[in-house]
This record gives sequence, C-alpha cells and structure tokens, in this order.
Amino acid sequence: MKIKLSLTAPEYAPLIVNYDDWFHENHAYSLEWGYPVLPGKGQFIAFSFIADLIKEHIDIIKLPAHWEIVDIHWNQENNTVIPTLFVVGK
Repeated sequence: MKIKLSLTAPEYAPLIVNYDDWFHENHAYSLEWGYPVLPGKGQFIAFSFIADLIKEHIDIIKLPAHWEIVDIHWNQENNTVIPTLFVVGK
C-alpha cells in the first residue's frame, strides 16, 4: 500500500522542518498493511500511525492530530494492484 500525505493549511508548511522534502505531491510512503480491510474514503487514520510513518524524516510536533482519507486509487505495479490512500491532515 502507498500513502500520499498533504495538509489543509499549507501556509503552515514553513513551520514544519523538512516539509518540502516529505509533503510534495510526488512523494508516497510505501508500507505493508497488516489488516484484513483497508480504511475507506472519509475515515480517519490515527495520528500515531502517521507519526510512526514519518517521525524519522520530519519534525512531527506541528502536524495536525486528525488525518482523513480523501481518496483511494488502485494502481498496477509489477503485475500487482496496489492501493494508494490520499490522506489529508486537518
């Protein structure tokens, strides 16, 4: 699975260390999803999950607490279909 992250308030981007490196539109985090069901559009992902995913890359102190799945795309890569979740911090 892949996750693409963005923020609803990009004007705060300069306050987040390494924001440009980890929140630009071409960056997707690849990870294994160890659960039987994917979350759906409109559902939220716990901040702890997002924090664990990116805490080694950026300063997470100024990130929002709520992260909503706004879209899901299914993409074919290497003869496998991989979901990409588009997640927005609010």
